[in-house]
Amino acid sequence: MAGPLHGVRVIDFGQYVAGPLAAMLLGDQGAEVIRVDPPGGPRWNTPANAVWNRGNRSIVLDLKRADDRDVARRLLASADVSIETSAPG
Repeated sequence: MAGPLHGVRVIDFGQYVAGPLAAMLLGDQGAEVIRVDPPGGPRWNTPANAVWNRGNRSIVLDLKRADDRDVARRLLASADVSIETSAPG
């Protein structure tokens, strides 16, 4: 059975705990979550990532590269929600 957020697309750029946990909760309610990781994987390598990122699709993007920024922009254009937890800049 579809959850109440079925049809909502979330792009998750979050790192550490807050972003992935928020995305997990949205996914638990039926949202489609696409996880964007930097090269090398999440900045905090913890076994909890297996729980927080369960059911998510994922892509690795290096946002310092123009081509990868273009991919990120296209993902964001298709999203209903974006999550990011980066410091300004």
